Amino acid sequence: MEPDIKSSQTSDPFDALVTWMLEGGSEFEDLAFKQYSSAHRGVHALRDIPQNSVILSVPLSRLLTKQHAIQSKIGQLIRKSGIRLSNDDTYLAAFLLYERARGCESEWQAYINTLPAHYGNVPIFWSQQFIDTWLQGSMAIQKINDRSSYLHHHHL
Repeated sequence: MEPDIKSSQTSDPFDALVTWMLEGGSEFEDLAFKQYSSAHRGVHALRDIPQNSVILSVPLSRLLTKQHAIQSKIGQLIRKSGIRLSNDDTYLAAFLLYERARGCESEWQAYINTLPAHYGNVPIFWSQQFIDTWLQGSMAIQKINDRSSYLHHHHL
């Protein structure tokens, strides 16, 4: 996929993300990014890549971390409020909601616009009946159930 790197104003959200990454200093000349559907994406090597090569470089300014979310405006407001959070992941969730609400004013808009609306390809969102039927005998069932229990306990 050849993004138009002249402007981050592109109609395709995935192209805008690639452009935003390039404009922010990311480097990935041996890779191509492809979106197959709203929930399926791929990263492909454009050529054989020699061992020990750097294939992707992303500056810290283009990485969304818990530390970044905590230090953000919304993160500082949460800290100053005295609200006791059960989990630091809440800072990331609050940051994403805040930045989404800012719309085109957000420097993270290109990233946020590519986040999936649904997670039907993520096992923790599958029905228990589907999991039991299609993964019968698999060790994945216990891992999925453990992760679902953890998320339920820590975030609901």
